Amino acid sequence: ETVTPPELIIETGAGATATPTITATATATATNTPTPTTGPSLTPTSTSTATVTSSPTPTSTIPAGGGNAFNFNPVADAAVVSNRTNNNYGTTQILDADSSPIINSYLRFDIQGLDGAVVTATLRLYSLDSSTVGVDLLGVADNSWVETAITYNNAPTLGSVVNSSAGLTANSWTEIDISSYITGEGLVSLAVTTTDPSVRITFGSREAANKPELIVGTAGGSTPTPTATATATPSPTSTATPTTPPGGNRNWQQITTTNAPAAVGEYAMAYDSLNDVVVLYGGNATGWPYENSTWEFDGTDWLAVSPTAQPNAVYGMSMVYDDFNNVLLLFGGSDATDAPLAETWTYSVASDSWTQLTPANAPPARSYSQMVYTGTGTNTEVYMFGGNSGTTYYNDVWRYDGTNWAQVTTSGSPPSARTHHAIAYDSVNDTILLFGGRDATGTLLADSWELDLSNDSWTQSGASGPSARMAHGLAYDPTNSNFVLVAGTNNDGDTILNDTWHFDSSGWTTAAPTQAAPNSAYHLLVYDSTNDLFILFTSGETWQYQ
Repeated sequence: ETVTPPELIIETGAGATATPTITATATATATNTPTPTTGPSLTPTSTSTATVTSSPTPTSTIPAGGGNAFNFNPVADAAVVSNRTNNNYGTTQILDADSSPIINSYLRFDIQGLDGAVVTATLRLYSLDSSTVGVDLLGVADNSWVETAITYNNAPTLGSVVNSSAGLTANSWTEIDISSYITGEGLVSLAVTTTDPSVRITFGSREAANKPELIVGTAGGSTPTPTATATATPSPTSTATPTTPPGGNRNWQQITTTNAPAAVGEYAMAYDSLNDVVVLYGGNATGWPYENSTWEFDGTDWLAVSPTAQPNAVYGMSMVYDDFNNVLLLFGGSDATDAPLAETWTYSVASDSWTQLTPANAPPARSYSQMVYTGTGTNTEVYMFGGNSGTTYYNDVWRYDGTNWAQVTTSGSPPSARTHHAIAYDSVNDTILLFGGRDATGTLLADSWELDLSNDSWTQSGASGPSARMAHGLAYDPTNSNFVLVAGTNNDGDTILNDTWHFDSSGWTTAAPTQAAPNSAYHLLVYDSTNDLFILFTSGETWQYQ
């Protein structure tokens, strides 16, 4: 379902003068399997039944050694997760492989329209992550699994290893020979697994632009006449269209939970992709002192955890997930006496423990700064901007490398000093978007800025967009390649907003979800990359934008 899904490639041997134009003869009539009820864990409805009727039309090219090649995209794919045993992820845009927690991804192909005996078969997957270990492809004998109903508990038994990839490079294709596994036409299922303990490997799913692809090479049969432009380069063909365009029709939905943090706002929150949980710390509750509790949200309910130590700050902190060290990083905020702090802490979901770090350098103490994680998976890198300490407002930029903080010297005219602003990171263009906030005079701002991390230069966007505001949420949507801004407050805090906006290279546009966002301010918006949705928490309510 991602922009770059897995691919399976099958090549055939030389045939009689097979120099095609190759026109595919099998026509695909794919019918979608049932759509699960919308929810944080994408649990299928109890009436989910599926009949695989898709027979995709193969596209054919000429392999280097003669014969014909037929390209197939999956007719179904989904990941299953060992610590979310009843969750279904059949409609997300990504496939994952991980060893802790165990995440396996299943793919099913329907091979039809071949013109001869199978000679070669290659599975192509587009990896979004780097891995020195790579992935294993395992056979799956059972083809009856349902894309929108498969879970870790009901997933088919894994067979033996068919083949393994070499190490993976982020944002690139990997090809794996599975010729021994493909014997002819019909349904075939595979599972992608990994033993790599250091990284969760993500691939594009069949809803992505770079879908998984199976290329089957045959010995050739008939003698089609080729065009002059015939090429051996596989060209992925679209399979069944998902019921909802990926991210294109996102709507707000409230998630009913049994438990919830007491915080109303001013908390710290981030998504831990390794453990597939949202972590929330501290915040402003109904009385004084502020909250200093730690909560984890697993997509279904909130769980209060009891670490032996915890940060001294109780509100106004900033927090991000460091996927290189698999910890959450927290900085700053104010303690129960309203004193701003310059402390750096990490939180481990695996051990439910907070640890205070002692970097040699650190930004000045402050509250309401904003941080984003900009690391690549092979290093830790965090950028921080702004915030305030009493009447002192900041517009400085700091970078954390996993060991120490260093102030960044930027070029270009910088944004004015501010607090209660929002920033988010676009990993594709390597830029940070900043919007709004409140300056030292108390003026609410409606300006948009971009920080280009290739040269640390600021540029102000002249595009008009959301009204002046502070205490809003902002996050990047990799599925739709845009930023999502939601709610906040204006009119000196007298008006709480509930509008949703998108920002991309063409500027700001107002989103029009069928269900509006809740009126909220002093909240955070985080992107759940496993489930391709956003989580917002406000005044005891949990909402998703999916």
